[in-house]
Amino acid sequence: MKLQKLWICVLVVLVSGGHHAASQNAVLVAVARPSPVATQDAGVRVSGQLFNVEGAPYNDPTSRAVLRIGNGVAGVSNIGSDGTFEFTRISPGDYSLSLSGRGVPLSPVIPVRVANTDVRNLEMVVSRAKQVSGLVTLDGSGPLPLVRLQLKPVKDPTANPAVRALSPFGFVTNDAFAGLVPIAPMLDLNPRPDGTFVVRVPDGDWNVTLNSGLPTGYAIQALAYGTVDILRSPLKVRLSEDATIRLVLANSTTRLSNVYGRITGLTPQMIARGPMSVSLRGPMSRGGPVPINTQPRTAAVRADGTFEIDEVLPGDYSVLVTGLDNLDLAGTRLSVTKDDVRNFEIEILRREVHGQVVVEGASPMIPNLTLNFRKVQEPGLPIGGLNLLNVAIRPLPDGTFTALFPEEEQLVNTGYGGVTCGYKLKSMIYGATDVLRVPLKVFKAYTSELQITLTYSECVKR
Repeated sequence: MKLQKLWICVLVVLVSGGHHAASQNAVLVAVARPSPVATQDAGVRVSGQLFNVEGAPYNDPTSRAVLRIGNGVAGVSNIGSDGTFEFTRISPGDYSLSLSGRGVPLSPVIPVRVANTDVRNLEMVVSRAKQVSGLVTLDGSGPLPLVRLQLKPVKDPTANPAVRALSPFGFVTNDAFAGLVPIAPMLDLNPRPDGTFVVRVPDGDWNVTLNSGLPTGYAIQALAYGTVDILRSPLKVRLSEDATIRLVLANSTTRLSNVYGRITGLTPQMIARGPMSVSLRGPMSRGGPVPINTQPRTAAVRADGTFEIDEVLPGDYSVLVTGLDNLDLAGTRLSVTKDDVRNFEIEILRREVHGQVVVEGASPMIPNLTLNFRKVQEPGLPIGGLNLLNVAIRPLPDGTFTALFPEEEQLVNTGYGGVTCGYKLKSMIYGATDVLRVPLKVFKAYTSELQITLTYSECVKR
């Protein structure tokens, strides 16, 4: 019998910069060789082996090989120590093969056609993640933007029409066995304020293109991996080599603006309780493929409620106010043009609520905790949106506290967090309102205290 060979090359990538992390990435090459072994009634076997880029057997105890027909799962196979996998009792049909598991949240996808004979010797070359450090420098002034790069294998897997039919990028998500969701592999170079970053890159050979738009006036002067210009030559990554990514940007034409603002709605005594800050996140692109993100521009709120943020690019921003033991105090939007922004006011309607935390049981201390709420749109309507409100409770040694609650907002309690192991929330009473059962509403003239009762038992960690 004449043997038929099908060669396919596919990569998987999940990368993020900064605090964000990437998982196992894979490049697959498949060769199918039919063998007249099984009968149609008993089904046939589909088997193969995984290799890494250097040609050694690849195995990952947390990963599985998955054979799908449409969106259904036809078989799941463990991966042996020598990289082998096998599916049994497979009926004739057109299937797709991919990987799944904690190590592979994104996977290549390849077509597998099964007839009445065993399909043996499928070979998959699986790329491994390499942690690469880098540096972004700016010729000129301004914030450092996030730069998103798209990776495409030098040998394009979607040149095969069967692969393109399964995914326009050759890659799929596989967190759920039920479906195949196409995904494009990206690298996010998200620099810290000093320009350094760390990113996880798959080993293999890739063509690199810029996927995100740069802020107006910015341009890339150089992008290199080691000594190679990866905008003009393929990015070749090997685990055995040590190289860094260097990105040089220029910004010489854009005038940077200043934002002068003030916090209103809080008393001077509230502001004096602790530090507050205002941060601008953006600018967001208008009509671009992805948002243009830079490092947030942040400034402290002064004792009189004023603040000043410098070196702001033109564009639309989301504004977040944090501090006073609250994860978020207020949020709004801001549009910046080529001129400075003056008299920008952010109103924070918060009211001081006094209360006490009581602990039942032989507690060694009275812990801090964070209460989580959602706004109610109107009385009788469902909870609206995803607007979470967080209120921090920092009791003194005698259990008393003062916290800032949103004023005249109906709030539904959605839980609590930040509590030390062994403590559980038993009740929360505001005046005559059981906050665990009825929405909380804080009025300016209402002087009731918030009574929080916790229970304590010995901490058991699982």
